[in-house]
Amino acid sequence: YTQVVAKVQPTARGKGLVVEGDHIVAAISGGVGSTAMLHLLGDMRSSVANRKERGKVRFQMEAVHIDEGCAYGMGCGMSAAHVSEIMSAAKVAAQGQCDVHVVPLENIFLSAETQEAEGESGRAARRHKLADLLSAVRDATGREDLIAHLRMELLRATTQRLGAKKLAIGSSATRCAITTIEMTCKGKGFALPGSIQ
Repeated sequence: YTQVVAKVQPTARGKGLVVEGDHIVAAISGGVGSTAMLHLLGDMRSSVANRKERGKVRFQMEAVHIDEGCAYGMGCGMSAAHVSEIMSAAKVAAQGQCDVHVVPLENIFLSAETQEAEGESGRAARRHKLADLLSAVRDATGREDLIAHLRMELLRATTQRLGAKKLAIGSSATRCAITTIEMTCKGKGFALPGSIQ
């Protein structure tokens, strides 16, 4: 772990990825990559408000998990248990230093003004709308691509709504390699460099 910290933290500070006074949203899926990223960000974060700590940076951090349960037909109970596990893991990884927000994927249909306004009937309507959208895509690859696109758009909107300027996404080298092969097979070669960064 110390070798990873010795490489990641100076690089993050040196390239301006994490600077003093930042407000960062960390996307957490519950996987190894995002959990490790959240842990590293938590280690980098200074907990002292009025004096500098060696090797630490003062910044505000929040974690966001996109609950995709309804996209995969999970019942509310299963989805709630899964979300509870992820929230616990996020709090442990961030050493209790950040708030964890859970945003249902169906919230992609909410405008910025109505984020909190609708009740349970509105949520049911959004779930139905998402189910209709996903069922219109016949092939599994296209459906997964659509879910990934909706997740990314919802992460961007949530980051903006929380007032953060940066969104951190933890991807392993394996995930980047898979994405590269996946995009190449789909004929997205020229779009690849922008997507990998």
